[in-house]
Amino acid sequence: MTDRTNRGRRPRAAVPPSPILETAPPELQPSAAPDLVCAFEYAGHRRCRMPRWEHHSAFCLLHAREEEQLLNSEEVGRELATLTGGFKTASDVNHVLGKLFTLRAQNRIGRRDAVVLTYMVQLLLQTLPTVRRETIDASGHDEWKALLNQMFGSKSKSAPNSGPAR
Repeated sequence: MTDRTNRGRRPRAAVPPSPILETAPPELQPSAAPDLVCAFEYAGHRRCRMPRWEHHSAFCLLHAREEEQLLNSEEVGRELATLTGGFKTASDVNHVLGKLFTLRAQNRIGRRDAVVLTYMVQLLLQTLPTVRRETIDASGHDEWKALLNQMFGSKSKSAPNSGPAR
């Protein structure tokens, strides 16, 4: 059985590869000045081709911001901590919501993350009356007052006129 492409012809002699053909296209060649190009490497070992941002030692503006968000994520988590360490009072939830607003205004968290966290804060606010009732039912009113005193840092006695202000 003969090969249809050769049809009885003699096999070609091996031609040495041309150095011109072996060179990669310019976008795949290493840059003459690698310190001027972003050092971020994608999966598949491709590198970002954006120019390096002047305020970062290795990355373009986009990848420098992503790196900053990763490095600041632990700090952001600490900043979102509540006053009492839980979400049992409206002041706890309000404190977190205020911190969330500040972090978003400073562009330290993304818009989508802020939307999701704000929705979760809304759900927490809706459960606060149940949390208060459960705490009082399980531990008594004194335990609830102790929690409030711990949060506000005082042992204030309830005022005789503790109704809503008009």
